[in-house]
Amino acid sequence: MVHNGEINTIRGNVDKMLAREEKMESEELKNEISKVLPVVDDSGSDSAMMDNVLEFLIMSGMPMALAVMILIPEPWINDKSMSQKKKDFYQYYATMMEPWDGPAAIVFSDGDQLGAVLDRNGLRPSRYIITSDDRMILTSEMGTLDIDPSIIVKKERLRPGRMLLVDTVKGRVIDDEELKGYYAARQPYGEWLDSNMVQLRDLKIPNVRVPEFTREEMLRLMKNFGYTFEQLRSIVLPMAKTGTEPTAAMGHDTPLAVLSKQHQPLFSYFKQRFAQVTNPPIDSIREEIVTSTNLYIGCAGNILKDTPENCKILRINDPILTDTDLLKIRNMNIEGFKVATVPITYYRSTSLNKAIDRLFIDVDRAHHNGANIIILSDRGVDENRIAIPSLLAVSALNHHLVVTKQRTSMSVILETGEPREVHHFATLLGFGASAVNPYLAHEGIKYLVSSHMLDKDPYAAIDDYNKAVLNGIVKIAAKMGISTIQSYISSKIFEAIGLDKDLVDKYFPGTVSRIEGISLKDIEDDIESWHATAFDPLGLGVDLTLDSVGAHKERSGKEEHLYNPLTIHNAAGSNKNRKL
Repeated sequence: MVHNGEINTIRGNVDKMLAREEKMESEELKNEISKVLPVVDDSGSDSAMMDNVLEFLIMSGMPMALAVMILIPEPWINDKSMSQKKKDFYQYYATMMEPWDGPAAIVFSDGDQLGAVLDRNGLRPSRYIITSDDRMILTSEMGTLDIDPSIIVKKERLRPGRMLLVDTVKGRVIDDEELKGYYAARQPYGEWLDSNMVQLRDLKIPNVRVPEFTREEMLRLMKNFGYTFEQLRSIVLPMAKTGTEPTAAMGHDTPLAVLSKQHQPLFSYFKQRFAQVTNPPIDSIREEIVTSTNLYIGCAGNILKDTPENCKILRINDPILTDTDLLKIRNMNIEGFKVATVPITYYRSTSLNKAIDRLFIDVDRAHHNGANIIILSDRGVDENRIAIPSLLAVSALNHHLVVTKQRTSMSVILETGEPREVHHFATLLGFGASAVNPYLAHEGIKYLVSSHMLDKDPYAAIDDYNKAVLNGIVKIAAKMGISTIQSYISSKIFEAIGLDKDLVDKYFPGTVSRIEGISLKDIEDDIESWHATAFDPLGLGVDLTLDSVGAHKERSGKEEHLYNPLTIHNAAGSNKNRKL
């Protein structure tokens, strides 16, 4: 395989591929599959690791062209001109394999066949000519070779998501339509999907009440999770009102989280990397046809064997769940699915390190009992119980499941009161959560409506907030050249700034970290400090008013700003003296 470009989701792709090793069975390899494991040598480049996977699939009996279609599918979800049979084909394999997403042009060969495929965005030029003397020449740039124009029979370009295959044995060129039409007709994929796939929208709402909070309970939890009045007023409210993420100035002049004197959520210690030079970002608004937010929840099937059972999966349209959505999932009573709720809270007398170890045990036990959908929940915080930071819980568990080869055997949904900004959701998905239910942010929106700070139906406001979060995540992924949320999950496209090396290596492995800082004990101190502002251990009353910490606007005695009144005063004085 020859690869021009980058696979931006490579870290997540590799982790999931390694986790699949426990479930993959092949008639070709039978009992010999252990001899070719691990599938991927993760010390190689993105090209080398993708080549590892492609070679393994071919060794397992999969036709080369089919293997490439699975790894780099064309954008099928929003393509209204594509046949339903081909869409069914792509969706069947999407339940088992996420796209290897990124701007890429791939040339592949098994000695008898030679092919090329372009990624769904078509950001790598691939032009080809066929000559009268039976030659095909494909290059990224025309003019690479000096070809006599008189012998050129056909001149064309490879289009986004399309494949070109030359069969040297049969002596013919197989175009994209013929090739994919053949594989789409091999099995009744549409019937398999109709019989086995479950749609979230089709699940019945159970006769169970959605949990609610009093105003005092809501504010107490907000204090516990570090909410500020600014976040509620300047971020959550505009998103719920307009359905879009509020625009802020690029000149953010507050300190990095590790240098701040204020307690900062763990999310703030991670910065999203972005595409530069060779892997350009995507215009997610104008190129909506290539974007997909669909996700598949449950146990992934055996990709090496075509069976109807492979698509026994739950499909959701986007990863931001309402309380009702989660209620429907939690109360599923469908054969092939078992849902277990695992708390990510722990007693104050327990260390955070031991709480995480306990989480692993609880999830392993749930999986042993047949659960293939795990809901991590931080509901239940009280004066005695503290919540593990949701990002830490998700990333630590994701790594544990990769190591134990269980990552593709279950999906992890997060029920949490902690996230409220788009960046929070992006990090949670990027480090392993399949979906997130931000119940406290939704409760905050209801409070804004009931207090007349937001003149809107509460459920419409929550839907618009979720829409704003989703659009924000799509925009963030697009900055890295990623088009599908399915591939973005577990991609770990973040850089840690200000976290201890041991902490990163243990709970965020594979994450770039050039500047060290706080340890697990410091994180524990932060969450205990927030907990103490919400729950007084002596039983005395606490002030439940949300603080205004001055993150966006200068506040005396609060967050420091580079450009503060003193800075401006000194600058004005300096200019005055210069004039004199």
